[in-house]
Amino acid sequence: MNVVLKSGYVRARKDHPGDGSDYFDFAIKREGYNLAELKELGMSDDEIKSILDARERNFNIQKGEMYYCQVGVWDGDMYTFRTIKAIHEILVKYDLYGEED
Repeated sequence: MNVVLKSGYVRARKDHPGDGSDYFDFAIKREGYNLAELKELGMSDDEIKSILDARERNFNIQKGEMYYCQVGVWDGDMYTFRTIKAIHEILVKYDLYGEED
């Protein structure tokens, strides 16, 4: 069971590895990003550009950039999830996070 302790947008004070790429790979069912497949999901050119830009830097969060951060407890273990703001917004908009139990 997942319990979210806090979540929201934060400005990065240092570089962080980002976690958003795992959800694209899961949702699209493959590694890599087929532009036609992203368009089929209804994504705009700007959204696709955000994904490709993030992928180019391995979804890492750069110092000074806004990112989404969630801290919680999953099956008794604490976790911190971080992803680039634009990537989080795309994942939410297209329901790519999915429901996990």
